[in-house]
Amino acid sequence: AGGSAIDSVYTTLDIEDLATAVKTAPASSYEGAYSNIQVLTSGTTYTPTTGMKSCLVHCTGGGGAGGGQHNEFNRYGVAGNGGAGGTAIRSYSAAQIGATATISIGSGGTTNGNSAGNDGSDTTFTPAGTGTALTGGGGSGGAAFAVDTTDYPQTPATNGAGGSASGGMWNITGRQSENGFAATHYDDAWTHNGPVVSVRAQPAESALSMMGPDYGRGGLGSIASQTAGTAGKAGAIVVYEWT
Repeated sequence: AGGSAIDSVYTTLDIEDLATAVKTAPASSYEGAYSNIQVLTSGTTYTPTTGMKSCLVHCTGGGGAGGGQHNEFNRYGVAGNGGAGGTAIRSYSAAQIGATATISIGSGGTTNGNSAGNDGSDTTFTPAGTGTALTGGGGSGGAAFAVDTTDYPQTPATNGAGGSASGGMWNITGRQSENGFAATHYDDAWTHNGPVVSVRAQPAESALSMMGPDYGRGGLGSIASQTAGTAGKAGAIVVYEWT
């Protein structure tokens, strides 16, 4: 059957090497020879290239947005980063895909002022044939920063969890950022006393964004008073085709 040996490609690889491995995999691993790639970032339908015999699909959800800072002056800290979208990966034969597949591309989470970031939404891939449907779940938004007058350094806000995934031969949960760091002392809820140091963690990566594009990457939390975080990145579906 088409793609019957696809698991052997995954078991020995890091995700950064996956795109190269797919293009250079031996013909015996698939039905046909690698010939084309479709990157789907909008629309509602995947249509196989004429003559497609088998394909490999990556389905990644949208990343969550970063959280904001409280809407008052003189508050310094690190809001939570958004979680990355989850990724479902599966191979299909032409019969399993059918004439088309219905798709929905998950949007990145939007910012929400000085409050927590909004979640990203799911990306779905539903073949018209006999194949299993895929869902790449959206990442959660990062929490807003809140001052703790008894704590030095300040405790960073919680980073959003990565999105889940389902239906794949390999279901990869989106990454959650490491904690940031904020150091300053507050005499009360309004007045800080001492140096201000804010270090924000790197954004959370999805399986696709680790390979180069930023599909499904989580947004960054705010590190400045009275500002929002950044939005999460939209998801995508990548289809490698063999003819």
